[in-house]
Amino acid sequence: MKILVVIVSGILLPGCKNKTISITHEYIVNENWTESVSAIEISKMRLKKDSAINLGNLNQVDVVKSLEIDSSFIYSANVNINLDEGVIRRKVYFGKDNGFFWWTHGGNMKTAILGNLEKNQWYKFSHLLTHPYDVYIFVDGSYVVHRQDVIRSNY
Repeated sequence: MKILVVIVSGILLPGCKNKTISITHEYIVNENWTESVSAIEISKMRLKKDSAINLGNLNQVDVVKSLEIDSSFIYSANVNINLDEGVIRRKVYFGKDNGFFWWTHGGNMKTAILGNLEKNQWYKFSHLLTHPYDVYIFVDGSYVVHRQDVIRSNY
């Protein structure tokens, strides 16, 4: 029985592994985007009153409990725009026109360019995978990105 569990685990687990998601202040690369999975939502975050986060010791609990969404900056997009031509976009720039629109929360305004992510600012990236998974980043004063991945099903 133990051998069967090991064999099944060896077959199933490699297929469940997420591919790379890289985020800088200028762009995101998501190797998980496909023709059917191509969404992104970016929310600016702010620290809650009387909260602090130690960048040297990031963890899921502190990030989720200490940050709240800044409703003035919530944008979403579908990054696949040329599916007839077989284009699957995996690198998306924030400060350049990628050929699609970013829509505000509620879909009432759109823009082609968000602008690079700001220094000394928290952001949350959502809808990057098919399961509840968020990436929180902090862009420090030198444009170094500090990252904490959060599997929302843990909460």
